[in-house]
Amino acid sequence: GALIAIEGPELADAIADVPAWALIGAVLAQLSWLACRGEAWRVALNAIGPREVRCTSAHVANGLGFGVGAVQSLATVPARALALRRLASEGSPTLEQTLVADASVLTVEGTFMGLILLVAVAMTPELPRWGAVAAFAAAALALLALVFVRERLRGRGLAAGLRVLADPGRRLKLVALAGTMSGVALMRSWFVLAGFDLPHGFASVATFLAALGIAASLPIGLASAPAAALA
Repeated sequence: GALIAIEGPELADAIADVPAWALIGAVLAQLSWLACRGEAWRVALNAIGPREVRCTSAHVANGLGFGVGAVQSLATVPARALALRRLASEGSPTLEQTLVADASVLTVEGTFMGLILLVAVAMTPELPRWGAVAAFAAAALALLALVFVRERLRGRGLAAGLRVLADPGRRLKLVALAGTMSGVALMRSWFVLAGFDLPHGFASVATFLAALGIAASLPIGLASAPAAALA
C-alpha cells in the first residue's frame, strides 16, 4: 500500500511495459503448476483408500484452497481439505487423513526446492551455501520423519495419510509430479523476472522462487508475494 501511494505512477508504468508474452507465459505456467499440484494431492489421497477421489473434486478443492491462500497462505491446506470434504464427503478420506496426505506432497516438493537451491549456489559462488544446505537438509529430514512415522504406525489412524510413501507406483508418480511442479515453478518465475526486465539467470530465478516459498509460510496475508519479490 505504501509503495502504491508513493510510487503509484512508476509502478503503473512498469506493469504497462511488461510484454504480453511474459504475462501469458506466467499465467499458463501457474495454471500448469496448479494442475500438477492438484494431481499430486489426489495421488496421495487415493493411496489411503478404499475409494478413489474423483479428479474433478480434487482439482476444484485444490483451486478453492489456493484462492483462499491468496488472502492468507497458511489457510491453503485446511481450506483445501475442507473444500474436498464438502465436495466429496462420501468418497474422500477423513479430514485429518486429508491434511496428513498434504504433508507428503509438501515435503517432496520442498526437497526438490532444496535441490534447486543447491544447484543455484554451485553455479553462483556469491550466494550463501549454508542457506541452500539448510533448506535441503530440513526438507529431507522432514520427509524421512514422515517415512519413519508411517513405518512405526503401520498406516493406522492419521498415518494412513502417508500410505503414498509406501506404494511404489504412486510414490513414483508423486515424485514425477513434484519434479514437474518445480520445473514449471521455475518457468513461472522466469517469465515474471524477464517480463519486468530484471535479472533472470538460473540463480536469480531459483532465489526468487525460494523467497516466495519462504514468505508463503509466514502469516502476512496478501503481502507475502510482493514482500518476497522485494526481498
